[in-house]
Formats: sequence, structure tokens, C-alpha cells
Amino acid sequence: MPDKRNSLKVNAVLNIIKQCCAIIFPLITFPYVSRTLGVEAYGKVNFSSSIISYISLLAGLGVSSYAVREGARIRDDKNKFEKFASEVFSINVVSTVIAYVLLAILVLFWKKLEPYRVLIVILSINVLLTTLGTDWINTVYEDFLYLTIRYVLCQSIAVVTTLLFVKKPDDVALYAFFSNLGTIFANILNLFYIRRTLRINVNFTLKMNVKHHFRPIMLLFGNMISSMIYLYSDTTMLGILASDAAVGYYTVSSKIYSLLKQVINAVSNVLTPRLSHDFENKAKKNMTNNINSVLGALLVVVIPITMGMLCMGREIILLIAGKEYLEAYPALSILSVTLVFSTYACIFVSVIMLAQRKDKEILIASGISAAVNILLNLILIPQYSYNAAAFTTFISECLMLAMGIYYTHHTIKVEIRKYLVLATIGGIEVQMICHEIKCIVTNGILALFISIILCGAIYGMTILLLFLIKKRRRQKKYE
Repeated sequence: MPDKRNSLKVNAVLNIIKQCCAIIFPLITFPYVSRTLGVEAYGKVNFSSSIISYISLLAGLGVSSYAVREGARIRDDKNKFEKFASEVFSINVVSTVIAYVLLAILVLFWKKLEPYRVLIVILSINVLLTTLGTDWINTVYEDFLYLTIRYVLCQSIAVVTTLLFVKKPDDVALYAFFSNLGTIFANILNLFYIRRTLRINVNFTLKMNVKHHFRPIMLLFGNMISSMIYLYSDTTMLGILASDAAVGYYTVSSKIYSLLKQVINAVSNVLTPRLSHDFENKAKKNMTNNINSVLGALLVVVIPITMGMLCMGREIILLIAGKEYLEAYPALSILSVTLVFSTYACIFVSVIMLAQRKDKEILIASGISAAVNILLNLILIPQYSYNAAAFTTFISECLMLAMGIYYTHHTIKVEIRKYLVLATIGGIEVQMICHEIKCIVTNGILALFISIILCGAIYGMTILLLFLIKKRRRQKKYE
């Protein structure tokens, strides 16, 4: 039986490296593509992508989250796990077929999608391959070294091909294909890796044991629907209620926000299987310690990042997308503040509550957030366009966090006050440094790079100093 489990810290570092690459690669392609395609063409790709996101949701059916949680509980029994994996995989195949049928109906009969048909078909390739790739098996066994290496190699191919072949606005279809090429290769590779390296045999079976799996999968599916609604409805509704240009502007701000969120939330991917395993074995102390360590570490990181985005938002947009997209700054400012709440909402709802099998409560929390998001989008987007979309995301994440805390406060004692001081100091340092640099350096992009270097160095030294002070106090205590 494979044992890929490293320490939680090692897994977290590996996943953070992966997510940092998830920022670096788009930072290479995004400035080039946004300028090459232009606002409208880029908006078309992202509107098409938002449609595919809903199809992917239906195809996925909440299987991945369910499989990681339940698979982690039985991963030490190979025969039991293979039976479980085959049943869940088969359910996933059926849901994928249904999703493709729905997509075909939408593409053929909804006139709104006529200009986007080619892009949607190209982007839909990943839906099938994601199902066949069964990445969740790697997560169950905490095989994050392989996932990190695979991601870097496959995404490098996607970046190179995009830069080589996307040369003008008419190449929008090529961009849609090459932007997903890394994921295509990764899923194909995983088909062989799981069977030959992990030695896990997963096959399609008609004996799916639907009765056993149906209720938890559908509860998680309902949660995913709600989550996807408030994550992607902004883009979709902007495309319907506003314009492709509005989608393009909002995409810039949301892309920056999403990339940072991916890195910050990288820990959640490694925490879920570990907490599920601890929960199954009634290791409450381990659960509490792991959760508090993660929450504290995130606080120390996210507060300074938020302050940096607020101070240097225009410069970030200028670097990534160019002057043409500077109108996106107000939306980015709103999403910068949202980052704090969305980070903790992810941990409380998508990690802690998931590990504790609070599927019904997760559905309630995400459902309320999604309903509020749609309602506010309908009211505000016609008047305030992409700024309204950013605001509705903020409200939705705040609601999600509030309900996550409510449903977990009696089971998990959160103690992160000691991290709050450091996070506050870091936020103040970042704000002061960025302000002074902008006063001294007139070139916006240069000011951004200098600010990043100085903020990282000074905040790093602050953390080190406080650590040494704490260590010294401990030594005196035992002397």
C-alpha cells in the first residue's frame, strides 16, 4: 500500500510551491494575452470559461470532496479503498455524461451562446479528462510532491505554447486550447501514474452502490453549486447584464484576487485529508492544534498582503494588464479586503466542517451566500457594473465566514490572538513602506517591485526578531 504521507508542514510547503507557480505562470501569460487579445476577446474567453465552470460542476457532482474525505478514512486498507474508488469513479463517469448532454443542448439551442460555441467546445475537453484523471486519489494519499512536480512541468508546456502561437486577437480559440493544455497533459499522465506508481486499480463498475454514496455526494454537490454560483455568477451575469468589456475589466481584478487566494488557501488542500483522518481516529487534540496553527499562519500572511494590494493596486494592474485595464482598480480594492474573509471562510467551511461531516450545514451556509450573491448582482450590476460584482463577492464571503464560525465554535476552540499582534505590525509596516516608496519613486512598476522586496525583507526580519524574543523568554523561564 502506498504511503506518501509527509508531515503537514512539508505537504503545506509543497502545495504552496505549487500555488506560487500557479501565480507565476499566469503572470507570464496574462500580461501578454490581455494585450494581444484585447478587452473584448479576452472577455469572450472568460465568459465561455464561466459557462464551462457550471458544466464542470455538474460533471464533478461533489465527488472529489467526498472521495478525499471518505477515502482518507480507509486509505490504509487497499482492497476496501479500491472498491470505494471504483464505485465513486463510476458515479463520476455517469454524471460527466449527463453534463455533456446538457452542454450540447445549451450550445445548440441557446442563441446567446452562438458567438461562443467554438470556445466552449474547446474548453469542455478538460471536463472529461478531469473525471478520468481522478486527482483526488493523489490527495487522499497526500502525494503532494508528485502533484507539485507534475503541475510545474505540464503548466510550463501550456505557457510556452501560448506564447509561441497566440499572436493576434483572432487567435482567441488557440488561446482557449493552449491555456488548458497543461491540465490536459496532467490528467492523461495521472491515468498511468495512479495504476503504475500508486498501484491503485480504479475501474468502471455497474455496482456503484449509489444508495450508500448518494446522500453525502448530493449534499456536497449542493454546496458546490452554491459555491460556484457566488464564485462565478459575477462573470456570467456581467456577460448577460453588462458587456464583454465589463467582463474583461472584472476578470483582471478577480484574476489577481483569485491567484493570491489560491496561494493563501493552498494549506486547505493538505489540511482536509489530515483532519479527516484525525477525526476518524478521534484525535481531537491534533485537530485543534493543526487548525490553530494554520489559522494563525494565514492571519500573519493575509493581513500584510491585503494592505499591499490596497496600497499598490494600480501598480499591480499596470504591470499585469496595462493602462487599458486601470478602470478595474476600485473592484480590485474591494476584492483585496474580501481576501481576508474568504481565506477564513475556506478554512472553516471547506475544511473544518467538511472533515466533521457537517454536509447539511455546509449546504445551508453556501446556499444562503449564493442566494444573496445572485440577488445583489441582479439589483446592482445594471447600475454599477463590475464594481457591483466585486461588492457582492465581499458580502457573500462575509456571510460564509459568519456561518462557518457559528457551526464550528462549539467543537473547535480557536486561539489565534497571539498571531494578531504580528499580523497588525505587518500590515502597518507594509502600508508605511508602500506609501513612502510611491512618494519617492515615480515609476509605478519600479515602485511596486521595490515595495515587494522591502516589505518582504522588513516583515521577515520582524517575524525573526519576535521569534528570537519569544525563544529567549522561554529559556529564561526554564533557567
